[in-house]
Amino acid sequence: MEKKETFEQVEEKEDKRKKLLIILIIMSLFMFFFIAFSSRFFVTKTMKLNIDLDGDGIPDINIDLTGDGKCDINCDIDGDGIPDVNIAHYSGTKATFNIDLDGDGVPDVNLINQPEAGKKCKINCDVNGDGWPDENIDLDGNGKCDLNCAKDEKGKCILNCDNNKDGICDYNCDYDNDGVCDKYCDTDGDGVCDYNCDDKCKINCDNNNDGICDYNCDYDNDGVCDKYCDTDGDGVCDYNCEEDTPSSSKEPDQPSSSSSSSKRPDRPSSSSSSSSSSSSSSSSSSSSSSSSSSKPLVSSSSSSVVTPVYVINFDTGNEVDEVGVLPNQLIEKNFSITSENPVDIGYRLFWEDVENNFVTNNFKYDVILNGIYIVNKANAPKNSNTNILGSLNVDYVVINNTTHNYKIIFYLEDPGSEQNEDQGRTFKAKIQVTSAQ
Repeated sequence: MEKKETFEQVEEKEDKRKKLLIILIIMSLFMFFFIAFSSRFFVTKTMKLNIDLDGDGIPDINIDLTGDGKCDINCDIDGDGIPDVNIAHYSGTKATFNIDLDGDGVPDVNLINQPEAGKKCKINCDVNGDGWPDENIDLDGNGKCDLNCAKDEKGKCILNCDNNKDGICDYNCDYDNDGVCDKYCDTDGDGVCDYNCDDKCKINCDNNNDGICDYNCDYDNDGVCDKYCDTDGDGVCDYNCEEDTPSSSKEPDQPSSSSSSSKRPDRPSSSSSSSSSSSSSSSSSSSSSSSSSSKPLVSSSSSSVVTPVYVINFDTGNEVDEVGVLPNQLIEKNFSITSENPVDIGYRLFWEDVENNFVTNNFKYDVILNGIYIVNKANAPKNSNTNILGSLNVDYVVINNTTHNYKIIFYLEDPGSEQNEDQGRTFKAKIQVTSAQ
């Protein structure tokens, strides 16, 4: 006859089963974590080194720089052909992105695809998914963009653009981190430099390295020269010089008794309506009022300017005719004024035949003279007979045995809100060049 187990025996067996179950669970968890963490170690130890992905003979991932059989940069932990940790900037040899500080195969600092408040990528953005950042690249891990900083609505780089992926800015270079282009500046996004294109300094130039601007000084950081402005790159101030800086509070030089300073001289009808024209008048004998140390490019007085001959050439005519301007659309007019005379010749720039039905003042224009911005964010004119250079508080421009190359850029400024009231609006005008006699 089978003997029945006592209550104590049943309870003892149940306790043993529970203990065994707990031991099995602990062992299972141990094996799981062991496999999960050690797999990265073993993969790193056994990964194939110096893999050339594109067949150019240069290793791209799992690069062993020291010859010790271990990956130093561009380490592909999971074997998918995409670097995971210690990623160098393209052809570089220094771990720059996803840096693994403790060797556990997990990136610790300067991560790729860092989000902005949980939304889209803000820093080190890998757009094409190849493992290397393409936009808003942070080279030093300080959380700020160093290369390919932001893009416009058309996907074109705005600042510190690196075309050849060598880690060096190629155009729209901002060297002082103020958000304004300093060198190789491309204003229209066509990949071609428009100003500050050569080795000649154009803005805030310090010749003697004393930390003080010597010429082309931009005191308000708007990208436009404010004082000691050298337009032709010869190292000599052409306008806003210390002796002849234009000012709205400064009274114009008084002319001789044969002329009047209170009345603007009549502008001749033959001017610049054609794509190429010349303007001439009889030369009146007078001495130049400019300082012997520097010749003013612009002045508020016309008392001593001789206007023999100059030639005007418009690339595509002198008319601006735009309907339905879109945000970020750039409209350019290019023209040149040339003088081969050894004496100062004065001319004025005016808007004529203006038709402007924009509701707001968001339709702006800039003026670039010989590669330097001299007018920035001026309101497009509403009326005819408006001075193009009016924001400079100058009356006329002086030219002497040289060429003045102008570029006027129109654009619809983004106010940060809807611009429905300016949709489909029209702007028409003619650029007129007249003599300052």
